[in-house]
Amino acid sequence: VGPLASAQLVASQALAELAWPAGLSVFTGQGDKILARVATCVRLVGIRRDGAEESILDNFAACRHEGGAWRKDPFQTYVVRELDRALDELGRGVAAPDLNRYPLNQFFAILDQACYRGRPHYAAIAVTVQRQTRRFADGATVPDAIELGIHHCSERWWQAVEAPPAR
Repeated sequence: VGPLASAQLVASQALAELAWPAGLSVFTGQGDKILARVATCVRLVGIRRDGAEESILDNFAACRHEGGAWRKDPFQTYVVRELDRALDELGRGVAAPDLNRYPLNQFFAILDQACYRGRPHYAAIAVTVQRQTRRFADGATVPDAIELGIHHCSERWWQAVEAPPAR
């Protein structure tokens, strides 16, 4: 990785903190984009057959604090991005989504890998996702709904769970 790649990474992360992902046209004169996603927070918890739980991934600190981390784990970044894309796809309400096409194939691959990570293997993976957005007009953070679900490992079945109302 050369010096230009490092500079590009730092610049991309700085723009993301300002809710300007790389490639976003900011000064186009078009006023259709009023919100930008600044963080997607994911918690994966492995659930054993006896009910014991073990944290697999938890980046919720990114949604609890305004500032982000400058040094991010690339694997964790990948997992969060792919789960986020897949949940967007599942949330579109398609009657029979194709689980063998991107991004849902990545979703199940990641969750299946998490199933067999522990010894003994997990019976299920509980997934909690919260997205955080920022308004361009005033820079205020807008709390987003929390999505919950359980991936049943042996059945390879996703069960959406209704989130409790926000307080």
